[in-house]
Amino acid sequence: MKPEYLLMAVVLAGLFLAAVISQHIKAKKGQRGEDLARLRHIAARQLDNSALYTIVYSCCSQAKWSIGRPVTTAYFSHIAAFRPGELFVIPLQFSGRDIISHPGVRLSRENVGAVRAGKGSQVTFLGTDGRELCTLCVSAGITAEGPFQPLNIQQNAQAEKFDAFLRQFTGEIRSVASRRG
Repeated sequence: MKPEYLLMAVVLAGLFLAAVISQHIKAKKGQRGEDLARLRHIAARQLDNSALYTIVYSCCSQAKWSIGRPVTTAYFSHIAAFRPGELFVIPLQFSGRDIISHPGVRLSRENVGAVRAGKGSQVTFLGTDGRELCTLCVSAGITAEGPFQPLNIQQNAQAEKFDAFLRQFTGEIRSVASRRG
């Protein structure tokens, strides 16, 4: 075997090992709950009795394809605070490690007209007028992946509770066919 190939194999194995170790470190940080605690603090500033809600982090991305134009990707990050019959959603932005929150909106059976299921755990809420209110995608584990997703969150139990909540919450709301975007 040529020395160049051997060197290339060693370098590739080293890069792979570094990536695996990096993901493991990020997951461990997420288990400590530092970023989830920051999100709970933001929710407490906007929501009375926030301790009565389960808090989860939602992050989604949506690619837009256009002929003759580059692909653009939009990222959506939210705090979702929920309890039986009620969902409070707080839009987020990031500036480095700083989290910028925007005024939240309370979603209930009175102002949600339909729900559209997307890929995986993605769900879009539509208002009674048919206008899109928000899209949520709650995952059990999320690791930092650059400026658009800088948080390390491990929320296994909370994600399971959110799935159960969604089944109950959307059970009485009309579902609409998924739209490819």
